[in-house]
Amino acid sequence: PQKELELASSIERAVKYVWSEEKADWESQRINIIMEEHPFKEGGMRFAHRAWEVTNGQMISGVAKYFKARDISPSMCFTEAMTQMVADDFALRFNDAFQGPRKIRFVEVNVLRMSERRGQILCF
Repeated sequence: PQKELELASSIERAVKYVWSEEKADWESQRINIIMEEHPFKEGGMRFAHRAWEVTNGQMISGVAKYFKARDISPSMCFTEAMTQMVADDFALRFNDAFQGPRKIRFVEVNVLRMSERRGQILCF
């Protein structure tokens, strides 16, 4: 109960950008998100935080990552996310064409612009 109360009080507004391969463009929607204050993992280039998208009373878990370097342009995150989603589209086409025993997939990556963090860009 205490952890749920803490999380509920830390809901932030964001704009979520989802790559549409069909349109070859970004689609956006306003969302609410909860992100843990401290990273649970750290890589060479990014910090990783547990995060939840709050939709219709449900919490959808994910990982929010942001670059350690502050001089990274927002376009880098958009390019990284788009590249992964284009790769997933190729994987789906491959799966359809070669009906093998195993399927190839890539994890869905979206971009978040955090409204209450001066527009900070994250991969989610």
